[in-house]
Amino acid sequence: MEDLLIALLQGVVEFLGNMLFECIGQFLAQAVLGSFIDLFEWLFKGISYLICSFTEAWPGLSDDTRANWIAFFYFLVGLATGAASLHCYHDVFLRRSALRLMALALGPFLSGCASWMGAKLRLLFQTTVRADYSFWWALFFSLGLCLVRFGFCHRPEM
Repeated sequence: MEDLLIALLQGVVEFLGNMLFECIGQFLAQAVLGSFIDLFEWLFKGISYLICSFTEAWPGLSDDTRANWIAFFYFLVGLATGAASLHCYHDVFLRRSALRLMALALGPFLSGCASWMGAKLRLLFQTTVRADYSFWWALFFSLGLCLVRFGFCHRPEM
């Protein structure tokens, strides 16, 4: 009888402990992940503001040249994001090399098209949006990310 009570007590404690552990784990994951996302957003906005204000400080710099500098900045951010994704998940998402090459070729273009369409929708409400800039900025961000993922992912042996 004592063994049965011990087993029952251990089961209840284990069940309640797992529930408590899951609740605490979810809370901590949301708090930490939310903090990282907020930090990344703050850094991204701050660096974007610095790049834009830095390029505005140059006298005689045209809008197209400023957009090129911002596109280069997005390319660097794409490289950094690709490197961070390698740290989190180092295996390839696509197992076949033909699909990886297609993703490298089409991914940035489709990303740019999606950004262009979003900018066209924003253009209905905000007349200062340049859809062509949005296309190129998204393309360069995705190109940086895809290049790093393509070049440095762990490929499975086939």
